[in-house]
Amino acid sequence: MSPRRVLLTALGWCWLAAIAGAGENLAVDASFESPLPAWFAEHSGTSYYAGKEEVGGAADGRNVLAIEAWDKQGSRILSEPVSLAGQEATAPVVSATAAVRCRGKTDGATFELALFDEKGQKKLASFGQLPLDGKTAWQTVAKSGVALDRSIAKCRLALVVRGAEQQGRVEVDCVGLFRGPSLGPCLLYTSPRPRDS
Repeated sequence: MSPRRVLLTALGWCWLAAIAGAGENLAVDASFESPLPAWFAEHSGTSYYAGKEEVGGAADGRNVLAIEAWDKQGSRILSEPVSLAGQEATAPVVSATAAVRCRGKTDGATFELALFDEKGQKKLASFGQLPLDGKTAWQTVAKSGVALDRSIAKCRLALVVRGAEQQGRVEVDCVGLFRGPSLGPCLLYTSPRPRDS
């Protein structure tokens, strides 16, 4: 199956899940189209650079989150804190997805979509990992129905890039984080909500 067909199939499943009653996308500005600053941290000292950029062939819309100059041992590009309030009676269950492509030489580098604690230190869950092959084709990483510990009230979605990077570049689009066992739609533009305090 062609990479484009794989991506279209994944997006189709997202829409079907939405029709079945999946929840709101907790990822603010899921396709990076808003003029507001990115929901993910754009700098972390000298560990990486990430920023919104307009590109040709974005998976959705015109913009992506471009990641460059990551650390070989791994760089975590963390979102703002996300509240999982509303599931106090049971252990929280979440689902997540992202479209990813790579340009340039990355010799064995990988991309992982993961969930970390509020401080961004402890990994709580992984939604999958992809090899970065430099072929510029969009790939989808996604996992549904990941159960978390009942004590988790807030967390951060993370884009984790690790491995060799020689002028390589990772582009991320269509990010989704959903409460519950199903993936929902990754809308072109999600209105900003008040930040969690």
